[in-house]
Formats: sequence, C-alpha cells, structure tokens
Amino acid sequence: YNATIRGMAANRGAGGGAFFSMQKNKFSMSVNANIMESFPMESETEVDRTQFTSEGESQLRSSSVMDNSFHIQMGNLNMSYEIDSLNLLSASAGIMGFGMDIDGQSRTDMSGLGYTTHNDNNGKNFSINGSVDYQHTFASNRERMLTLSYLITTSPQRNKSYSWFDTDQASGLLDLTDRYSYSKNNTIEHTWQADFSTPIAAGHKLDLGAKYILRDNTSRSDYYDLMGQEQLWDESSSLDYSHKNRILAGYAEYRGTIQRVSLTAGLRYEHTWQNVVARLGQTDNFKLNYGNLVPSANLSYKINDSQNIGATYN
Repeated sequence: YNATIRGMAANRGAGGGAFFSMQKNKFSMSVNANIMESFPMESETEVDRTQFTSEGESQLRSSSVMDNSFHIQMGNLNMSYEIDSLNLLSASAGIMGFGMDIDGQSRTDMSGLGYTTHNDNNGKNFSINGSVDYQHTFASNRERMLTLSYLITTSPQRNKSYSWFDTDQASGLLDLTDRYSYSKNNTIEHTWQADFSTPIAAGHKLDLGAKYILRDNTSRSDYYDLMGQEQLWDESSSLDYSHKNRILAGYAEYRGTIQRVSLTAGLRYEHTWQNVVARLGQTDNFKLNYGNLVPSANLSYKINDSQNIGATYN
C-alpha cells in the first residue's frame, strides 16, 4: 500500500491532490485525484481607435474590467485482477472538469453613441471515460488470445451568460436588449470490441475482430430577452438537435513469412448509420447510411541482411 497527499497555496490560487496505490495477491489498484481553484483575478483592457476615411474620421473608445476565476478537477482509477494465469480482467475510469467564471463590465463610445455592458458568464466542461477489458489466453496455445473490451466516453458542457446594457441614448443601429443564454451540449459514445488472434501454422498468424460504436451528440441552446424580471424566449435564435451515429465494423488480417518472403493482407468493412433530428432551429432532418470496404496488403522480399524490396497496397 502506498499513499501520497499534496497541497499548495499561492496568492493566485490553491490546490491539492492525492495518490493511492495497492496490490494484494492478484488484485492491484491505483487512484489519482487533483483539484485546483484560482482566486478571482482582475484584468483591464483599453482600446482607442481612430479611423480616417474620405468622408471624415470616426473614433472608437472602449474599456473593460473583468474578474476571472477557474476551477479544475482531475481524477483517474485503474484496477486489474489476474483471475488465473490465462485470464486477466482490468478496468479504468477517468474524469476531467474545467469551469470558468467571468464577471465584469465594459464601456464603449463610438460615433456619438455610448453604452455600458455588464457581463456574467459561467461555464463548465467535463470529460469522462471508463473501460473494462477481459483478456483470455488459450492453454492449448499461449499465442492464441481473445480480448473483449467495452469503452464509454462522454463530454457534457454547460454555459450560462447574462448581458445587461446601459445606453446614453436610443439607437436603432445596435440591438442593446438585455439578454440571457443557456446552452448544454453532450457527446456520449459506447464502444464494444472483440479481437481474436491465433497462429495457423509456423510463421503464419490470423487476426479477426469486430467493433460496434454507438455515438450520440446532442445540443440545446436557448436565448432570452430580459424585460425587467421577465425572460422572453427567443425561439428564432434557439437550437435543439441530436446527431446519432451507429458504426458496425469487422476485420480480418493474415500475416505470414516463408523464407525470405513476408506477406500481410487484410480486409476491413465498416457500415455507418446516421440520423440527424432538429427539434428546433434552422437545420433540416436527414438520415444517411453507407459502407466502406478497406483492403490492404504488404509484400516484401529480403534480399540480404541490409536490403529488402516490397510493395504495399491500401
């Protein structure tokens, strides 16, 4: 058993982490976790621009003061269990999260129009994955192996944004309506895979495998006009859609050597089904499915210990 704990603090943030590992008999495990928090940091920006044209000159002045802070979380877990000398089971999981808060205001003056913008933004992004693998070696031939795998990955995102405007005078040139937006996006993917490798004769080997991928992408964005305490949903600017992918694939590969000649030949086929559904927004629904056949071959001849000649097809 082994464990480590660490921590740090500075004038701009603080963080810490922990690591733990152990092994007992045929079981082993390790865990690693980290966290980081930044203190709000203020940034200032000023821009002063003059543009000269044949019709005269125009000026743009802007300044902003923003407070920024971010948060980071990371962690992973690894485990394995040797059932016996022929069977191994392993699993892993990981997560990484990043969040940012931005709060501030800016001032813009141009062509006789001046307005102030107050912003409040909050965003969170995650990346999460996990896997389970089973490996079996055949007692009749230790070079013959079967592997079964499952993998899941997902990446949810959330973002909130407020914008309030104070203007010195009415203007039809700019849309200075107070607004709020909220969006959430996610991609989740499941992968199942089986691989089988076996010698078929001395110097000759055959690999077979199959894979199925289920991938879903979703996106929802809502926009609102703020009228005092009331939020008016802007349907024309909002979006809600999903994009589904299903991929089924299989492969076979032969590898062999006869004296000075080596040959690798493989064939892979993939079929993809896509379905896009727009529940809201200016996106058309569609379905699509197609297949790809991918052959490959490599032939080489060993002239001597320092030279060979070959041909490859993909």
